[in-house]
Amino acid sequence: MAVPGLAADGFLTAVRVPAGRHEVVLSYENPLIAAVGAVTLLSLLLGLFLVRSGTGR
Repeated sequence: MAVPGLAADGFLTAVRVPAGRHEVVLSYENPLIAAVGAVTLLSLLLGLFLVRSGTGR
């Protein structure tokens, strides 16, 4: 069951749950991670190509 997070002490995240035993899992998915990873991989491949071809000098 998804519940909204609450701000706690300015920068922490809190979750309101009723009394009793619970398992709380906080997760965050950044949609830009895939794009940043692709740019990094392409940059590494381009750098490797330039070094191997000798045009990177």
